[in-house]
Amino acid sequence: MVWSAVKTALSRRLQARLAAGAVFGALLGAALAGGAAEAQDAAPAWTKECDDNGLCVVQTDSKNQEGVVMGQLVLGRHPERGLVGEIRSPAFVSIPDGIEARVDDSFRFRPTLITCGGRVCVSNFAATDQVVDAMKKGGELAVVFRDARSGQVIGVPFSLIGFTAQFNEL
Repeated sequence: MVWSAVKTALSRRLQARLAAGAVFGALLGAALAGGAAEAQDAAPAWTKECDDNGLCVVQTDSKNQEGVVMGQLVLGRHPERGLVGEIRSPAFVSIPDGIEARVDDSFRFRPTLITCGGRVCVSNFAATDQVVDAMKKGGELAVVFRDARSGQVIGVPFSLIGFTAQFNEL
């Protein structure tokens, strides 16, 4: 797991913050509707956090209408492995189908599903130049998966508002 190397290098304080940020509702309910793409220069949805050693991540949460965090998207630069990302999504992902990430329905990539347990599934991906460029130009990244219980296709939207500004500071 590429991302585990980054998390291992981060301080305990930052690891605790990342874990606390991944609070998920017990049920997703209806599929979240994707909103219209918004400009990158609007109010930032992304934040940057660094540990005492200068290792930093940028992250954002996806919340439902009640404000419950439904997913988390984190990117960080590992000194040896480069830029890596992690997606945390609800735990009822159909394992055989995996997940797909879509930037404005124009750029797609398939993160590697690492584990599902409790209330969260964790997927990792290499944040290649293609992925980062698409995120910088995009308005929304949707994590799409099939609900293992109902068979319904679910999309968890992440705003890309403020991504470019925060990413450029990594």
